[in-house]
Amino acid sequence: MLDVLLRLTLFLSAGFLLWLIFITWMTIRWLTHPPRRTVAWSISRSRPSTPAELTPPLPFEEFFITSKAHSIRCWHITGGTPSASTLVLTHGWGDSCLTMLERIEHLAPHFASILVWDLPGHGDSTGTCTLGTREHTLLDNLIDSLDIDSLSHDPARTVVLYGYSLGAGITLQAADSWPSTLPPLRGIILEAPYRFPITPAAKVMHSIAAPWRLNLRLALMCIGIDLGYGPSFARSPRFDRAALAAKLATQPTPRTLILHGSLDTICPLQDSRDIAAALAVSTLAIIENATHTDLWSRPETRRQAVDAIHTLLHDRSPT
Repeated sequence: MLDVLLRLTLFLSAGFLLWLIFITWMTIRWLTHPPRRTVAWSISRSRPSTPAELTPPLPFEEFFITSKAHSIRCWHITGGTPSASTLVLTHGWGDSCLTMLERIEHLAPHFASILVWDLPGHGDSTGTCTLGTREHTLLDNLIDSLDIDSLSHDPARTVVLYGYSLGAGITLQAADSWPSTLPPLRGIILEAPYRFPITPAAKVMHSIAAPWRLNLRLALMCIGIDLGYGPSFARSPRFDRAALAAKLATQPTPRTLILHGSLDTICPLQDSRDIAAALAVSTLAIIENATHTDLWSRPETRRQAVDAIHTLLHDRSPT
């Protein structure tokens, strides 16, 4: 009898171990190869697939750059105020240029132009997602690859960086390494940022009823080791966006606006509060009744966001 129980225990243990290895591998795959939002995704939802399909249509140029073996899809969109800043827009995990069209439609009137791109492993760009650890170097290369005149016909022109969720951390990193050869930064806009990579991943997996308690930590441990962050990547101090914000605060930094929905269940509002507190010059705009994904979808929440951005762009007080 004991021999039978021992064999059964070993069999069940081996089965559990194989299951854990499999779902951990699936989690790694899911995190580094997120769902792609391409033209087929837009058509299936009857959504615009280019800025030319917005109301009113926006002129744009689509181009690809090759950087570090990645082919990166970019749009350079003409805005509605030629004398204003250029906006550089970075989307979140699982998004693309296409999902940013809702924002672009309402942001374009306030800027001279908008540069938006597909992160590696997203949309029509090649590569894999590195969860915000390396993408900022591609953003630097993207901006460097452009003729400065394409960003600015006026030497006094400035740039505003805007990042959503995963893109918010990438935006902070880009601001930290902003090249002096480009027009100066006028502002930074962070929408729904988070401090550590485990936070949104756990929330999203929980929301879709996927197992996460064991496999997510193991997956992030493996990813962290591969990326050079070590096994503590899930809550690594090297990744902490509040620590990065504190580092930025020690140098001349443009004004920063943080937008965060009051009903966001994916990225905690407290993370935005911590990042705002770490920055020397920042404003936290809590968008009432907005969640992580619908801030730009409803008129009442969108109006709050546009008003906060308008205030940032027209604030003339010294930094």
